Amino acid sequence: MTRLLLANLPHDCSEREVQQWLESRGFTVKELRVVRDLVSGSTPGFAYVLLSDEGRHTSAQTDLDGKVLRNRRLVAKTVTSGPALFPRRSEP
Repeated sequence: MTRLLLANLPHDCSEREVQQWLESRGFTVKELRVVRDLVSGSTPGFAYVLLSDEGRHTSAQTDLDGKVLRNRRLVAKTVTSGPALFPRRSEP
């Protein structure tokens, strides 16, 4: 499964904000997870995105790499390994 890794997100960015930002650029998001620390709830500034159209990940990387979200220049990469998007672990 190919996913998109978005790095350098604002540290207080929500999943909803990232999803709306992606959809405003013409991408349909199937699943999105902004990675967060389970204890503090803070984020190191990256998210994994699964697009509805599997074939769009490569074009998404090209289209989104270097774009700006709230004054932060994003880094976009396609990845085929890494943490699973499903299921979400319950918080302690």
